Amino acid sequence: MNDKTKYLSIFNVSRNNRSFGRLGLQMAHAALTGDGKHRRQDKKRRENNNNRKAALTLGRRRLFLWRGHSIGALMVWLSSQWAALFALHITFYVGFAVFRNSYVAVPIFEAVVLCLLLVWISMVDLDRFEIPDLAAGLLAASGIAFIWGSDPTILIRQMLAGIIWSGLFWAVGIAYLRWRGWHGLGFGDVKLMFGIAVWVGFTGATIVVFAAAMAGIVSIIALKWKNSQSFDDLGTTGVAFGPYLCLSTWVVWLFRGSM
Repeated sequence: MNDKTKYLSIFNVSRNNRSFGRLGLQMAHAALTGDGKHRRQDKKRRENNNNRKAALTLGRRRLFLWRGHSIGALMVWLSSQWAALFALHITFYVGFAVFRNSYVAVPIFEAVVLCLLLVWISMVDLDRFEIPDLAAGLLAASGIAFIWGSDPTILIRQMLAGIIWSGLFWAVGIAYLRWRGWHGLGFGDVKLMFGIAVWVGFTGATIVVFAAAMAGIVSIIALKWKNSQSFDDLGTTGVAFGPYLCLSTWVVWLFRGSM
């Protein structure tokens, strides 16, 4: 006799014998409505499945973001959207490198390190409007490491350039916040500029900022024109600034000897 048949029998007995009490009715009700052990197990199983799905989604959104000393799930690489975005970045970055290397040799190891860090930062900023702390720190640390054995004055000059440009971005961000009431430059861009200036120097960082700003403005105008949107809110349109800074940094670093 299964549980449901047994509880139906109890229900019939309880109807004919009122002294059986409320317990019999409750047990019969549990069998008829599907409540009880099996239902609780199914509910627990569904909750576990939902928790796994939520964890996977969160891991994908936190790709390479430094949170609590952990790196997000690498499962996001299975996403075709991210794969296409990564391929687009590599196409542009490698294309500039090949063009530059055709007539001036590019230091391969330094180029690979810088390229991967910039692509990492650019992709995350496009997805989250946030610069990953770990990537920004590695960008600065690798830039310092590559010039560590050179003339000490070069190291001091590059680090001072990073401090100055970080300070400028911080000041502009605070001023814009007080003027417009919302963040025009995030603190992630402040940290990113330190690493950029370490790699390309003060003059190179100046070119990077100018080129990135022009590219960002042109992109916003082109996007609004394509979508037939009004230009009245041009000054308040949010855009990820990191990708423009990263690509400009890559070009300036490759062609730094010609500038």
